[in-house]
Amino acid sequence: MLDQNTTIILAAAIGAGASILSGLVIPYVTQRLNKKEETRKFTLEKVEEIYFLASDVKLWIDTQLWLFASWVSPTPKPEEVENPLHELVGLTLFYAPSLEPEVMLLSKIVGNLHKTRLELETGLKTLTPREVMDYVIKHKPESDEAFENFVSSTKNLREKLSK
Repeated sequence: MLDQNTTIILAAAIGAGASILSGLVIPYVTQRLNKKEETRKFTLEKVEEIYFLASDVKLWIDTQLWLFASWVSPTPKPEEVENPLHELVGLTLFYAPSLEPEVMLLSKIVGNLHKTRLELETGLKTLTPREVMDYVIKHKPESDEAFENFVSSTKNLREKLSK
């Protein structure tokens, strides 16, 4: 058994130690949890931005296909739209690397369309009207499927981050 003075000193030391420990540990843990929540919210915002950029890339793809079709049929020429592919790829690789395969497929489709357009415009490639329409018919479903896969994966990631 401890005498009363030793018990009081021991209780004071334990109380002071607990006070110091809680004064250091609780703020640290709270700060870590808050930082984690802020990072999650920030990443969620970036994933939403990625989703909207993907929609703009899809609009660019559809505009290119429409442009090809307008070369062989009397449809009005579409208005040019910006292609934010580089921004989409950068944000995806940095904030949502799990979407890399899907964004790289979109990038490949955009690259092929861009290359074909440049080859046609510069005369490096010539296609008959039938070949142009076959090109459009072939690439429209491919781009639609790639976009739908990207959107689905983006939504899944968003749901995962929202929990």
